[in-house]
Amino acid sequence: MQSQNGARTFWGERFWQSGDSLVYQTQRWGIKVNLSEVKVKNWYQIKEISDGDEDLKYRFLKLGIFPGARVMLKRKAPIFKDPLLIQVEESQFAITVSEAKNLEVEELCP
Repeated sequence: MQSQNGARTFWGERFWQSGDSLVYQTQRWGIKVNLSEVKVKNWYQIKEISDGDEDLKYRFLKLGIFPGARVMLKRKAPIFKDPLLIQVEESQFAITVSEAKNLEVEELCP
């Protein structure tokens, strides 16, 4: 896909012509993924909580997990990758992978 300024984007990666060489920049901002699929120790912003169990949404709200909140995946369990240790703003919580799949996040700029 090519934009108006001559830059081409493909899955969040950006290429553009700079002089005689083709410049490559990884740009993952703007790509929404589930919290269960993100990299460890990167900050993300919660964009959406998927329609699911109302009790789960209520639990998320009680924990401070809502659209617009900053979240970081701190650690995954070593064997089964479940549960996940997440940090929401200044608090840390353990949630299951199935719960994390309900949270759609977007990576924040470094």
